[in-house]
Amino acid sequence: MGPILPSRGIRKGDPLSTYLFIIYAEGFSSLIPKFEANRILQGCRVARRAPSITHMLFIDDSYLFCQASLGLAESVLTLLNSFELASSQKVNVSKSLVFFSANIEASLWVQICTTLSMAEVLDGSLNLGLPNIIGGLKMLSLASLK
Repeated sequence: MGPILPSRGIRKGDPLSTYLFIIYAEGFSSLIPKFEANRILQGCRVARRAPSITHMLFIDDSYLFCQASLGLAESVLTLLNSFELASSQKVNVSKSLVFFSANIEASLWVQICTTLSMAEVLDGSLNLGLPNIIGGLKMLSLASLK
């Protein structure tokens, strides 16, 4: 038996796709602390003394968290390029989205989206059946979870 050569094109729903995602997600997750230790990437904190959150993985989605700046957007690109080189996989930027806090100026999020070649998440969009952005009325937004 020869080496396994990863390739793009495995369809979503293929029995192997979940296992391959886990393998690649582990590799991706191992790159992030190295970038954070070298101060190339900084996560976000939900409170002053809370630990920094850099990423979360869901089923077949990855979420990266960082502050909104052009420098960090370029760091995200460096991280994604490093992952692509190491894994022979390609991040599909047409399926990738960027979330912004309401405190971010429109001119900055336009620059960041342009730098990353990604679109901004729009209000009303869903992921795993839940809203991507939850406004002030959290009880109303999450009422369907009973």
